[in-house]
Amino acid sequence: MKNGKYGVINKKGKVILDFNYDSISLFNKNGLAIISKNKKYGLINTKGAIIVKPTYEYLRAATYGDGEFTGNFVIFKKNNKEGALNSKGKVIIKPIYDRIDPFQHKGLIRIMKGSKYGIATSSGKVIVKPKYEDIGMFYKSENYITFISYKGKYGFINDKGQVVVTPKYDQVGAFKEGLAYVKKNGKAGFIDKKGKVVIKLSYY
Repeated sequence: MKNGKYGVINKKGKVILDFNYDSISLFNKNGLAIISKNKKYGLINTKGAIIVKPTYEYLRAATYGDGEFTGNFVIFKKNNKEGALNSKGKVIIKPIYDRIDPFQHKGLIRIMKGSKYGIATSSGKVIVKPKYEDIGMFYKSENYITFISYKGKYGFINDKGQVVVTPKYDQVGAFKEGLAYVKKNGKAGFIDKKGKVVIKLSYY
Protein backbone atom coordinates (compact mmCIF):
# COMPACT_ATOMS: atom_id res chain seq x y z
CA MET A 1 0.00 0.00 0.00
CA LYS A 2 1.14 3.54 -0.81
CA ASN A 3 -0.75 6.75 -0.09
CA GLY A 4 -3.79 4.65 0.85
CA LYS A 5 -3.86 2.72 -2.41
CA TYR A 6 -2.72 -0.80 -3.28
CA GLY A 7 -0.37 -1.97 -6.01
CA VAL A 8 1.89 -4.93 -6.71
CA ILE A 9 5.68 -5.26 -6.69
CA ASN A 10 7.76 -8.24 -7.80
CA LYS A 11 10.53 -9.97 -5.84
CA LYS A 12 13.07 -7.40 -7.06
CA GLY A 13 10.97 -4.53 -5.72
CA LYS A 14 9.89 -3.33 -9.14
CA VAL A 15 6.35 -1.96 -9.36
CA ILE A 16 4.40 -4.14 -11.80
CA LEU A 17 0.97 -2.70 -10.98
CA ASP A 18 0.60 0.96 -10.05
CA PHE A 19 -0.86 1.99 -6.69
CA ASN A 20 -4.34 2.78 -7.95
CA TYR A 21 -6.58 0.24 -6.23
CA ASP A 22 -8.71 0.15 -3.09
CA SER A 23 -7.89 -3.51 -2.42
CA ILE A 24 -6.03 -6.47 -3.91
CA SER A 25 -6.67 -10.04 -2.80
CA LEU A 26 -3.95 -12.64 -2.27
CA PHE A 27 -2.94 -14.45 -5.44
CA ASN A 28 -4.50 -17.90 -5.72
CA LYS A 29 -2.64 -21.08 -6.74
CA ASN A 30 -3.21 -20.25 -10.38
CA GLY A 31 -1.73 -16.77 -10.08
CA LEU A 32 -4.96 -14.76 -10.12
CA ALA A 33 -5.91 -11.92 -7.77
CA ILE A 34 -9.02 -9.77 -7.48
CA ILE A 35 -8.63 -5.99 -7.51
CA SER A 36 -11.18 -3.35 -6.58
CA LYS A 37 -11.61 0.29 -7.47
CA ASN A 38 -14.61 2.50 -6.74
CA LYS A 39 -16.58 -0.56 -5.52
CA LYS A 40 -16.01 -2.36 -8.80
CA TYR A 41 -13.94 -5.56 -9.16
CA GLY A 42 -11.49 -6.87 -11.74
CA LEU A 43 -8.76 -9.48 -12.19
CA ILE A 44 -4.96 -9.44 -12.49
CA ASN A 45 -2.19 -12.04 -12.83
CA THR A 46 1.21 -12.31 -11.14
CA LYS A 47 2.82 -10.25 -13.90
CA GLY A 48 0.65 -7.32 -12.89
CA ALA A 49 -1.32 -7.54 -16.11
CA ILE A 50 -4.97 -6.51 -15.87
CA ILE A 51 -7.02 -9.40 -17.24
CA VAL A 52 -10.38 -7.88 -16.38
CA LYS A 53 -10.78 -4.17 -15.65
CA PRO A 54 -12.67 -3.29 -12.44
CA THR A 55 -16.14 -3.35 -13.98
CA TYR A 56 -17.91 -6.11 -12.03
CA GLU A 57 -19.98 -5.46 -8.93
CA TYR A 58 -19.00 -8.86 -7.47
CA LEU A 59 -16.07 -11.24 -7.98
CA ARG A 60 -14.90 -14.13 -5.80
CA ALA A 61 -12.25 -16.82 -6.15
CA ALA A 62 -13.46 -20.32 -6.99
CA THR A 63 -12.59 -22.14 -3.78
CA TYR A 64 -13.33 -25.74 -2.87
CA GLY A 65 -14.22 -26.82 0.67
CA ASP A 66 -12.49 -24.57 3.21
CA GLY A 67 -10.38 -22.92 0.54
CA GLU A 68 -7.69 -25.59 0.31
CA PHE A 69 -8.24 -25.84 -3.45
CA THR A 70 -8.80 -22.99 -5.87
CA GLY A 71 -10.15 -23.45 -9.37
CA ASN A 72 -8.62 -21.72 -12.37
CA PHE A 73 -11.53 -19.30 -12.68
CA VAL A 74 -13.38 -16.62 -10.75
CA ILE A 75 -17.07 -16.22 -10.11
CA PHE A 76 -19.02 -13.06 -10.92
CA LYS A 77 -22.59 -11.93 -10.41
CA LYS A 78 -25.03 -10.25 -12.73
CA ASN A 79 -28.65 -9.60 -11.81
CA ASN A 80 -27.96 -11.60 -8.63
CA LYS A 81 -27.03 -14.72 -10.64
CA GLU A 82 -23.58 -16.30 -10.72
CA GLY A 83 -21.39 -17.00 -13.74
CA ALA A 84 -17.68 -17.75 -14.22
CA LEU A 85 -14.67 -16.16 -15.94
CA ASN A 86 -11.58 -18.14 -16.88
CA SER A 87 -7.99 -16.99 -16.28
CA LYS A 88 -8.12 -14.95 -19.50
CA GLY A 89 -11.26 -13.10 -18.47
CA LYS A 90 -13.53 -14.99 -20.87
CA VAL A 91 -17.02 -15.91 -19.71
CA ILE A 92 -17.13 -19.71 -19.52
CA ILE A 93 -20.41 -19.97 -17.62
CA LYS A 94 -23.19 -17.48 -18.23
CA PRO A 95 -24.70 -15.84 -15.12
CA ILE A 96 -27.80 -18.02 -14.83
CA TYR A 97 -27.05 -19.96 -11.62
CA ASP A 98 -27.72 -19.26 -7.97
CA ARG A 99 -24.41 -20.79 -6.87
CA ILE A 100 -21.24 -22.10 -8.56
CA ASP A 101 -18.52 -24.11 -6.78
CA PRO A 102 -15.61 -26.15 -8.13
CA PHE A 103 -15.12 -29.81 -7.42
CA GLN A 104 -11.52 -30.85 -6.73
CA HIS A 105 -11.56 -33.25 -9.67
CA LYS A 106 -11.06 -32.77 -13.44
CA GLY A 107 -12.08 -29.12 -13.31
CA LEU A 108 -15.70 -30.11 -12.75
CA ILE A 109 -18.04 -27.48 -11.31
CA ARG A 110 -21.13 -27.93 -9.18
CA ILE A 111 -23.92 -25.64 -10.36
CA MET A 112 -27.08 -24.72 -8.49
CA LYS A 113 -30.40 -23.45 -9.84
CA GLY A 114 -33.07 -22.75 -7.26
CA SER A 115 -32.50 -25.55 -4.76
CA LYS A 116 -31.30 -28.11 -7.33
CA TYR A 117 -27.73 -29.16 -8.16
CA GLY A 118 -26.04 -30.23 -11.39
CA ILE A 119 -22.54 -30.50 -12.86
CA ALA A 120 -20.68 -28.51 -15.54
CA THR A 121 -17.20 -28.85 -17.02
CA SER A 122 -14.48 -26.19 -16.83
CA SER A 123 -15.46 -25.12 -20.36
CA GLY A 124 -19.02 -24.48 -19.17
CA LYS A 125 -20.61 -27.55 -20.75
CA VAL A 126 -23.44 -28.91 -18.58
CA ILE A 127 -23.11 -32.68 -18.16
CA VAL A 128 -25.76 -32.98 -15.43
CA LYS A 129 -28.70 -30.57 -15.45
CA PRO A 130 -29.61 -29.12 -12.05
CA LYS A 131 -32.18 -31.65 -10.80
CA TYR A 132 -30.67 -33.19 -7.67
CA GLU A 133 -31.33 -32.08 -4.11
CA ASP A 134 -27.66 -32.70 -3.34
CA ILE A 135 -24.47 -33.95 -5.00
CA GLY A 136 -21.43 -35.02 -2.98
CA MET A 137 -17.76 -34.40 -3.77
CA PHE A 138 -15.56 -36.63 -5.94
CA TYR A 139 -12.63 -38.33 -4.20
CA LYS A 140 -9.98 -40.71 -5.51
CA SER A 141 -10.41 -42.93 -2.47
CA GLU A 142 -14.03 -43.44 -3.50
CA ASN A 143 -13.19 -44.19 -7.17
CA TYR A 144 -14.60 -40.78 -8.17
CA ILE A 145 -18.13 -41.96 -7.47
CA THR A 146 -20.29 -39.74 -5.28
CA PHE A 147 -23.79 -39.74 -3.88
CA ILE A 148 -26.81 -37.95 -5.33
CA SER A 149 -30.13 -37.17 -3.69
CA TYR A 150 -33.30 -37.18 -5.78
CA LYS A 151 -36.84 -36.89 -4.40
CA GLY A 152 -35.64 -37.90 -0.96
CA LYS A 153 -33.79 -41.02 -2.14
CA TYR A 154 -30.05 -41.62 -2.54
CA GLY A 155 -27.99 -43.15 -5.34
CA PHE A 156 -24.58 -42.64 -6.94
CA ILE A 157 -23.12 -40.82 -9.93
CA ASN A 158 -19.67 -40.98 -11.58
CA ASP A 159 -17.44 -38.16 -12.77
CA LYS A 160 -18.83 -38.42 -16.30
CA GLY A 161 -22.26 -37.48 -15.02
CA GLN A 162 -23.60 -41.00 -15.43
CA VAL A 163 -25.91 -42.48 -12.81
CA VAL A 164 -24.30 -45.74 -11.66
CA VAL A 165 -26.79 -46.47 -8.88
CA THR A 166 -30.38 -45.28 -9.26
CA PRO A 167 -31.58 -43.17 -6.30
CA LYS A 168 -33.70 -45.64 -4.30
CA TYR A 169 -32.04 -45.83 -0.89
CA ASP A 170 -32.99 -44.00 2.30
CA GLN A 171 -29.36 -43.69 3.37
CA VAL A 172 -25.93 -44.36 1.82
CA GLY A 173 -22.30 -44.26 2.86
CA ALA A 174 -19.14 -43.58 0.85
CA PHE A 175 -17.51 -46.23 -1.32
CA LYS A 176 -14.59 -47.93 0.43
CA GLU A 177 -12.70 -50.84 -1.08
CA GLY A 178 -15.34 -51.03 -3.80
CA LEU A 179 -18.35 -51.32 -1.50
CA ALA A 180 -20.84 -48.82 -0.11
CA TYR A 181 -23.21 -49.06 2.84
CA VAL A 182 -26.89 -48.61 1.90
CA LYS A 183 -30.13 -48.64 3.86
CA LYS A 184 -33.70 -49.11 2.67
CA ASN A 185 -36.92 -49.67 4.59
CA GLY A 186 -34.97 -49.86 7.82
CA LYS A 187 -32.62 -52.61 6.60
CA ALA A 188 -28.95 -52.18 5.72
CA GLY A 189 -26.44 -53.97 3.48
CA PHE A 190 -23.68 -53.28 0.94
CA ILE A 191 -23.57 -52.72 -2.83
CA ASP A 192 -20.72 -52.66 -5.34
CA LYS A 193 -19.85 -49.86 -7.80
CA LYS A 194 -22.36 -51.19 -10.33
CA GLY A 195 -25.18 -51.13 -7.81
CA LYS A 196 -25.27 -54.89 -7.31
CA VAL A 197 -26.22 -55.96 -3.79
CA VAL A 198 -23.20 -57.82 -2.42
CA ILE A 199 -24.36 -58.16 1.18
CA LYS A 200 -28.12 -58.55 1.41
CA LEU A 201 -30.11 -55.76 3.05
CA SER A 202 -31.08 -57.68 6.14
CA TYR A 203 -29.32 -55.83 8.96
CA TYR A 204 -30.84 -53.20 11.23
